[in-house]
Amino acid sequence: MTYPFDRSEVREQAVVAVMLASVDGRLSTECVFTENVSGHGARVIAKQRWRIDDALVIKSLEGDFQAEGRVVYSESLGKNTTAVGLKLFGPTGQWTRGIRALNSRVLRSVHLKRRPA
Repeated sequence: MTYPFDRSEVREQAVVAVMLASVDGRLSTECVFTENVSGHGARVIAKQRWRIDDALVIKSLEGDFQAEGRVVYSESLGKNTTAVGLKLFGPTGQWTRGIRALNSRVLRSVHLKRRPA
């Protein structure tokens, strides 16, 4: 796939359950899985039609990772399935509690500063 932007960091394949919530309420909250992740982006497989520049919040269902984000691409994969590329802003936490199980150096590097309670 060709991306409409330059990607400056490598993403690692990782399947992580996450929740996507539209900031403007246009779409309902959706539980999806990532295909790949990095410290500043992710590709998820969604059922809803996300549009380029949609603002959202992403939260890991397997760890304490969360971030605000923006859709940078949305690619139809067939009936009711869309690949969505996300640029993440202000990410905190870990994608999963079982980082070891994913065997990914990128995921280990995403031990970001936790937000104060």
